[in-house]
Amino acid sequence: MKPARVHKCLRIVLVLLTFTPPLSGQEARWYNVTSFSVITTEGNLFTGLRSSFGYPFNAFLSVGGGAGLERFTNLPTYGPYSANLSLLPLYAEIRYTALKGRFSPVAAVNAGYKILLNIPTTNIHSYTYTIFPGIAWNEYHEYDTYTRGGLFLTTEVGVRGLIDQRWGIILTAEYSLWAIGGDQHYFEYQYLAKPEGTEIKEFHYTSATLAYTHIFGIRIGFTIK
Repeated sequence: MKPARVHKCLRIVLVLLTFTPPLSGQEARWYNVTSFSVITTEGNLFTGLRSSFGYPFNAFLSVGGGAGLERFTNLPTYGPYSANLSLLPLYAEIRYTALKGRFSPVAAVNAGYKILLNIPTTNIHSYTYTIFPGIAWNEYHEYDTYTRGGLFLTTEVGVRGLIDQRWGIILTAEYSLWAIGGDQHYFEYQYLAKPEGTEIKEFHYTSATLAYTHIFGIRIGFTIK
């Protein structure tokens, strides 16, 4: 990274720290946020949990990192494909709490890598192309097999309510963008009707694929400090 860009990033961090007052000696020097995915726009219920630990620079701005465990059923990846995915997200996070009171708006950004824990295969997408009706036609069958995870970015906004000085409940809406990789399998069958019978030629191709997907969801959890 160029020195000018490094200096610019440092100035942004210094501005954030300058305009948010520091913690007093009575306030916590660490935090934990553990939340559960309740529902997603794709219809998946209770898809997993995430737990993060970090350091609060002051009463408003915190940084940390965490891990989670996720399971999605029939999750659309791209085009006509969907798959069952088990994932282990590892991430860094920046968290902002707007107010010091009992109730406060909150926001967070998580970025990291999702490790793929299984090797799922998508549904098979099939279609037919007719060259001459009843004489010549081709059939195509395609599917993906995912073998590796990928990078992800998640943003959250919501509200936090304190139960006492240490414990709180958090409710957020999230948007997550991420990728997984693997192989696409492509089968082609060429049919040609002849007097002695139908001739069939078969071709199989494999190529690398990278699937991007995105999810809206609702999370609920608790905070400790």
